[in-house]
Amino acid sequence: AAHAALAQGRRNEAIQHYETVLQVNPTIVAANVALADLSLARGQRAEAAKYARAALKENPRLAGPLVVLGRVALEESRVDEAIDLLQKALDVNPNLPSAFFGLAYAYQLKGNRDRAIQNYRKVIAFSPGDAASYNNLAWLLADDARSQGEALRFAQKALELQPRNGRAMDTLGWVYFKQEKLAEAEKHFRAAGEILPNEAAIQYHLGLVAHRQGRTADASAALKRALLINPNFEDAATARKLLQELGG
Repeated sequence: AAHAALAQGRRNEAIQHYETVLQVNPTIVAANVALADLSLARGQRAEAAKYARAALKENPRLAGPLVVLGRVALEESRVDEAIDLLQKALDVNPNLPSAFFGLAYAYQLKGNRDRAIQNYRKVIAFSPGDAASYNNLAWLLADDARSQGEALRFAQKALELQPRNGRAMDTLGWVYFKQEKLAEAEKHFRAAGEILPNEAAIQYHLGLVAHRQGRTADASAALKRALLINPNFEDAATARKLLQELGG
């Protein structure tokens, strides 16, 4: 019944069914595994971790719950612990795109570009429709002039898979910016900003492209918008420095 409810998108009904099953027997692995996944999808990290641990108590060699615990650790900024858990999941099942994605993102957070790229490539090898991996790969590859052609292909692929994804538009704009194709970059940053008007990084990118084009007033306005949206966004210090240089 729970499988049927899930297949038809009736997630709450499936959760109720699995919870009822566990009231009768709290050690049933399949129910704990399903609830761990469903809880994580709803953003309920503590619940997800509880069900994942219950499943692993019955069978420590289950890749799915290890991935759930790894993703919970990642979302709570316990990056090294996440890497350890996700690697354990891959030791059990070496063909898990979700584990490779988690590892890639963890290494990206740690600034280990090469390992992040390596793991994102594994995701798309197993799961060629994974837009987020194409997007993140494009972003990482854009930094190196030697891989900007590939970065462009991956950014275009991400946007092809998710045409209304503002982050993918921003990434494509960033690749064009790195290639000095400023008009194309601005076009995509503007489109991204329409979809995600409260994303400081996009306004910052608009500021950078305006600065590069010599449009000082537009650059200052965009940088101010970025800092107003989020005074602590990732590139806030660079934005403030540039704003100061522009006399803002």
